[in-house]
Amino acid sequence: MLAMSVMRLGAMECRIQLSSPQRFTDGVVYIGTAQQKQKVPIQRSGLGGEVHYEGESSFLVFESEDAREPIAEVSLPEGGKHFMVALVPLPAEMMVSVVRDLEKDDLQGGERMVVNRLPNKIQVELSPVLPMERGAEDNFLAECESVGVLKVPTFERKLVHFAAMPVVVEQELDGEWKMVTQGRWFHMPQKKAYVILTPREKGRVNLYTVTLN
Repeated sequence: MLAMSVMRLGAMECRIQLSSPQRFTDGVVYIGTAQQKQKVPIQRSGLGGEVHYEGESSFLVFESEDAREPIAEVSLPEGGKHFMVALVPLPAEMMVSVVRDLEKDDLQGGERMVVNRLPNKIQVELSPVLPMERGAEDNFLAECESVGVLKVPTFERKLVHFAAMPVVVEQELDGEWKMVTQGRWFHMPQKKAYVILTPREKGRVNLYTVTLN
């Protein structure tokens, strides 16, 4: 039996939107304590509806109204007024909560924020043209430490709507870069996105994208 208690970090009043790759019954979860819960909409890939939250800055997440065992714990940073909370599965553990202050991050249309929750440093290389030439002068290339974030800019002057941008993400293992994923990100100037990387079983990586209007 999992026993948890919410840390008392002070009362907050803010707006919260939740997202998760996992499908929940009726598209909702419940936040708060085992004794007092608030119903919150949650979506896959995008953000659930905005809700007003007033309570402790650290709270538990439950899958149903009558559940007593939490599926995640969330701690909101002080001072924020509008948060994105992504609940991402971890192997053999509770879901990890990735919290971002939407106002502080200030993403613009076409930009992405890579959130690295892997135990290793990662490297992201993005190209504005197909096919991708690794190391080309116009490519975006940057590293991101473990438990860090990396803002990826837009190639707005070089791309049309829905243009495919080849991307390669690698992680540092034993002093060498090893492939995490390669594919295409699509340029959507009206959209903003969080790309979240978390560990999976047997050394694999889960990549989850949350899109915002």
